[in-house]
Amino acid sequence: MNSDTQRNLFFSRAIQSVDARTWLEIGCGAEALLSSMVLSRNDTRVFALEVNQESARRASRALASQPLFAGRFEVRNLHSRDLPREKAARSPEAVLFELFGPVASSEGVVETMNFIRKQLSTPNNVTFIPQCASTCIVPVTLDVQTLSSAWRDVDELYVSPKMLLARRFDFATNSLTGTDVALLERLDFQASRIKTKQEHETTLPVSQTGVLRGFAAYITLIAPAPSRKRPRQRWPSCQYEEIPENFLWTSSNASDNSYSRNWRNPIFLLSKPTRVEAGSRLRILATAFLADRRPSYHVHCSVLTKRGAVVDLEEVRISFDDFYPTFTELVPLPARSPSATPRRR
Repeated sequence: MNSDTQRNLFFSRAIQSVDARTWLEIGCGAEALLSSMVLSRNDTRVFALEVNQESARRASRALASQPLFAGRFEVRNLHSRDLPREKAARSPEAVLFELFGPVASSEGVVETMNFIRKQLSTPNNVTFIPQCASTCIVPVTLDVQTLSSAWRDVDELYVSPKMLLARRFDFATNSLTGTDVALLERLDFQASRIKTKQEHETTLPVSQTGVLRGFAAYITLIAPAPSRKRPRQRWPSCQYEEIPENFLWTSSNASDNSYSRNWRNPIFLLSKPTRVEAGSRLRILATAFLADRRPSYHVHCSVLTKRGAVVDLEEVRISFDDFYPTFTELVPLPARSPSATPRRR
């Protein structure tokens, strides 16, 4: 994230706009970049949690290396579930976090922030940065030029049978529905509780004839702050719904070439690509299962042809393991009793 100039600019402006002195950061990382942004204001104090022991140690050293930060921060090697009893941790005026993956919720931010909110002394008086996050999906074809340019750099494209994970995905060339997009999930962190199962149905007109090969996704972060200048924008824009002028936003398509490697564009693949004609419509039902730290996503699409027929396509199912096949829990998941109902994956 340190080299992602657009995303860092978003957080910096959002932090500067919040009139808060005591801050809690969840998952500060080894560089404690966001905590540093907060501490650059002389009247602030930060309590930061980091689950990785080595990252917590490095974060503490990084902040301690700045004389102006002395006595105004504390970094704890703790999971969010172990939020300590200290007043500084449970009574912040603002909560700061960047727990997002290629899909906004894919790293378990919903389960984490729902838990954190319940532990705060006065959650309704706390400002959350970001305030909202959303993931939108776009029906796409995959042209030869897009794939060949990605293959020139192995790091540009992660391939699995169910998903591509690409950087700098060319939405403008590959979208079959122009600038129209569908909503996969919307996460309102300022709300009392984020819904852990979300269903969104959208009908999109097909703007060009082509082969539907899957659904490409991008995420958007939103925070209340005066916005003097919109970030440089790559299509599609972040907007599934209108964003007020007094809000900042950043999107995985607003980033420049230095953006973070983990914030890529996933493409959920159909095993049987389908040709669709301009003038037909795509009815998309997207479901996000967000109840735990291993979320999953289902996308069902029907083609409404110009002749009035309805053609149901296969349902695409993407699990946490499709995103993170080698992931190992730093904190074990709670044990389940033998009679417990298996979690839906």
